[in-house]
Amino acid sequence: FPGALTSGSIVLESATPINTILTAVGVPKGRPKPDISTPDAVKKALLAAKRIGYEDPDFTVAGQGPLEALTKLGIFDQVAGKSEVELGPGAQGIAPNVTRNTIKTATRLANGDIDLGMLMLSDMLPDKDKYDIVGVLPRSVTAPVPVVGFISTHASDPAGAKALLQYLASPEAQAIWKDAGYGPPER
Repeated sequence: FPGALTSGSIVLESATPINTILTAVGVPKGRPKPDISTPDAVKKALLAAKRIGYEDPDFTVAGQGPLEALTKLGIFDQVAGKSEVELGPGAQGIAPNVTRNTIKTATRLANGDIDLGMLMLSDMLPDKDKYDIVGVLPRSVTAPVPVVGFISTHASDPAGAKALLQYLASPEAQAIWKDAGYGPPER
């Protein structure tokens, strides 16, 4: 959100960490779940998979975690040929017969078209009955992406906006965020 920070439309001092986005791994329903408990185990699982899927990091934040993982593990080039990379919002209006990259990673996972998918845990949970969630990638492989709230300089009720941010970061709200697949805020 660098553009927002320099826009003059947010109160910079109001920055409030809300939660974090976690990158998780899924496999088609009923298939063996690989070990992803360590960087070496993640690397082994990714190299062993015949097809992997994730979202394009140039089009969506959901692709940032997988890109970071593949880069840190030093296998980006090794898995490029077996990667099904979903275009993000930029794929809207592109006919599926023009490119396979308009097919959602979650759909490929549910259909068994890929052996392993990397998506945001919060995106995976609503359809968890269609595939098996293995777990969240280790922090040393991909750091959780912070979600930070700000008050607008044009807020009609700055005190109310501050109260909302405080609630969203509260322990009570954290339980709701956790159930929705988000991690704790980083302070």
